[in-house]
Amino acid sequence: MGLIFNKKFNENIKYLGKLDRKDLSKEYSKHLVTITPIYNGNFEMVPIESLLSGTPVITYIQPFIEVTGQSVLIANINNKKEIKRKFNYWFSNDLSHDLKIMKGKILDVMDNAKVARDLLNYLE
Repeated sequence: MGLIFNKKFNENIKYLGKLDRKDLSKEYSKHLVTITPIYNGNFEMVPIESLLSGTPVITYIQPFIEVTGQSVLIANINNKKEIKRKFNYWFSNDLSHDLKIMKGKILDVMDNAKVARDLLNYLE
């Protein structure tokens, strides 16, 4: 796929191999967008981590939409018109406010201390 992408868009794809969490977050934040064509994977952590790093995502909407809700930072990989519309938004707007709201939504649901507290409350 990397060779096909290179020929079509004249851009090289660099495969990074295994990265630790800190380096992975830095890598996500360097890019304009993360494309994650994975469905029903590891709870779709790639789009979540990308959004937490400040990078919009093109992906399948399910299942992580329950955490993020609808957002201008997420484009449905199955909808070309939506991808074009959101790319235009991402290129022409300051995303800092949208990203701050998104980070709050994600951490409100997925923060490990909150999840543990909720689990303990449920078990009681």
